[in-house]
Amino acid sequence: SKSTSDRSGLLKTLENIIIATCSDIKKSDFKKLKISDLEYLFLQLRAKSIGEVEGFNLRCPYTAENISLKIDLSKDIKVQQKTSNNKIKISENLLLVFQEPTVENLLTSPDYDSTEEGFYLFIANCLKQIQTREEIKDCKEVSIQEVIDFVKNLTSKQIDSVLDFFENITKIEIIKEYTTSDGIQRSVRSEEHT
Repeated sequence: SKSTSDRSGLLKTLENIIIATCSDIKKSDFKKLKISDLEYLFLQLRAKSIGEVEGFNLRCPYTAENISLKIDLSKDIKVQQKTSNNKIKISENLLLVFQEPTVENLLTSPDYDSTEEGFYLFIANCLKQIQTREEIKDCKEVSIQEVIDFVKNLTSKQIDSVLDFFENITKIEIIKEYTTSDGIQRSVRSEEHT
């Protein structure tokens, strides 16, 4: 799909920019970056190249008035380190161990949010181990199709537990306070994840 090729193209462009501007990051390191690290790097590069302050308008959900805000990319952007447990107990005899998504995961399954196959591939690529009382199976030692089939056979409740992990990974967060015409100080919050 067009959005898949757009996402892949955007990631390739970011890779070229980041490798060219960040001497500490090699091509092999780029694919290992967590998504939140990539977003943070991009915002810092943007701040240095175009400007640190970005303006935007929003409609206050409480008063319906238009509010003009300015975000300082060097001060208002925070990396929200959540204490996400990467071990998910699926049943008494089954534990799944995940890694936070990386650029490589996005490149491998760029349509993770638009197709069922992409969704299962993305989850399978983030799954590191499947543990039972009898054995620990490293997902790198079996075919990706076997891991996808395993994920597809999880119940909806088990998938919800997996999705909770992804909802609680490290994210870029923007919190900006503003005052409405009624004199009340309010805030707007945005969590960024690809």
